[in-house]
Amino acid sequence: MIKFYPSDKDDFNSEIYMWVGEREFANGLDSILFTTVKDWINKDWPFNKVTYPGRSKKQEDWNTPNIIVIPNCNYLLLSPL
Repeated sequence: MIKFYPSDKDDFNSEIYMWVGEREFANGLDSILFTTVKDWINKDWPFNKVTYPGRSKKQEDWNTPNIIVIPNCNYLLLSPL
């Protein structure tokens, strides 16, 4: 899943969030997805100041959800603290 949002931070014009299911995360898909999305955004989208909260910036710098893994569930759930 990939979500794009306008940023309320002056340094950025777009915030991009992404996540994969638990099984895919365990198989390394998350890092592949992150690399692929960054390349895709840089090549094909007009955003010039993009950030990936929780990935390219420290989690505590953002009001972003944390990842919760539920056993026997096929998804990673995002939960605000």
